[in-house]
Amino acid sequence: MDAFLGVKKLVSHSGISGKICDTETSIATPNKRPRRKPVVMTGNFRLIWLNENKDNFNNSLTQLQRVSNSINSFDDADECIDFLTYMTEDIVFMIVSETLYRDIMQVLQDIGQIKFVYIFSDNHTQLQNLNKEWSKIKGVYVDITSLCGDLLTASEMCHRNTLSINLIGESDRIVDEKLNTLECSFMYTQILKEILLTIDFTREHIDQFVKYYKERFPNGFISSHDAKMLETEYYHKSPIYWYTSSSLLYSTLNRALRLMDVGLIVKLGFFLRDLHQNIVKLHMEQFSEQSHLKPFTVYLGQGLSQTDFEQLKNATGYLLSFNNFLSTSCDREVSSIFAESNASDPNHIGVLFQISVDPSIAKMFYADIEDESQYQNEKEILFSMHSIFRVGQVK
Repeated sequence: MDAFLGVKKLVSHSGISGKICDTETSIATPNKRPRRKPVVMTGNFRLIWLNENKDNFNNSLTQLQRVSNSINSFDDADECIDFLTYMTEDIVFMIVSETLYRDIMQVLQDIGQIKFVYIFSDNHTQLQNLNKEWSKIKGVYVDITSLCGDLLTASEMCHRNTLSINLIGESDRIVDEKLNTLECSFMYTQILKEILLTIDFTREHIDQFVKYYKERFPNGFISSHDAKMLETEYYHKSPIYWYTSSSLLYSTLNRALRLMDVGLIVKLGFFLRDLHQNIVKLHMEQFSEQSHLKPFTVYLGQGLSQTDFEQLKNATGYLLSFNNFLSTSCDREVSSIFAESNASDPNHIGVLFQISVDPSIAKMFYADIEDESQYQNEKEILFSMHSIFRVGQVK
């Protein structure tokens, strides 16, 4: 085992803890704010807009389409509630006009899939304390641009919080009620990855994936833009560049791995293989010399449910695995901000993972991606799929 992992409960909806790993935390200044990953509300993320005011509707809708490929708009509250009753998405973001929110807010508060509600209003002052009355209300907005920015931030947080984590005890037992499900999930994705790594993918496989995505989101601004870039530029840039810049690839790959969508994983096989091989190549270059084999520490900030956190608290000495590619940072302050972003979410606890890595024991692949990422100077270490860590201290 070449990596140990410590976990600190950093924030919950009730507040922020004062220490991380016995060291005082600090709030980042604006220039330390972590960059926003290229996340859009694809797959099981949906945006619903309830708005009876048709003024400037088309202009606002165009801007929202740059955030989400899955948008449903309603001007009738009853029709909107009927739609919400039968939807299958895991996470829904709601935009509600100020004239309708009072009639529907109690219903929205009780629907589990609705993550956040955003009030679109002409009068921010009179409605600014609504989030104290309703926990799901994220804020009140008078312009669509700032709303889109906060939607991107919230969607990134939700993507990070859906990381698939498996705990394995000393007796090789999974610490979860769904023992067989988690055990099989990890095994199947590992086998599938090994198979995909042996396939010689070609341009045809990229074209097939692009065709699939265009058919799924025929009117999506993001899908058409990213799809065109993939068709013309894929082989001109590194897979790590695409992972850090392409909303289509980043969001779709992580969703497929999280949901164990085998069909979609296979469609993305060309990218999964290329990204893994890119990480392996950089790892061999960066950690081949003896001088580069000193232990180092990276951090991961995200939100966990109360149930998952309680299980993790009792998992000291267990193994913890991630089914997906794992983005971490050498900058603790940056990762702390991601954890603190869960402070307003009553369903999640912000946690900071402190990962100690010993490069002299090579059992998994990771790399400093600064030179190949679209966002440089971020001190990001990217781990390949199925990285396994031993849980140290949890507090």
